Amino acid sequence: MSGTHASHDTIRARVHMWFGMLPHKFVMDKVEVVFNAARYRMFLGQLEIIENRQDQPAFQPSLSSEISAVERE
Repeated sequence: MSGTHASHDTIRARVHMWFGMLPHKFVMDKVEVVFNAARYRMFLGQLEIIENRQDQPAFQPSLSSEISAVERE
C-alpha cells in the first residue's frame, strides 16, 4: 500500500493500528473507504461488537482439543 496522496498515509496508519504488523508475504488487494457516515457508524458498531466478543471464552482457542495442524492454522 504505497501512495503519494496524504490520505494514503492516514489509511495505512489505521490499517496498521487495526491489524498490527502483517507478514511480509501478505498482500492487501484493496482497501475500501466508506464515505457514507451512517454506514461508517454501523461498521464501527459491528467492529466493536466483534472486539468485545473476542474476550469471551467461546471465542478463545482450545489448543488442548485441537489435534491437527490444519485446525491450528
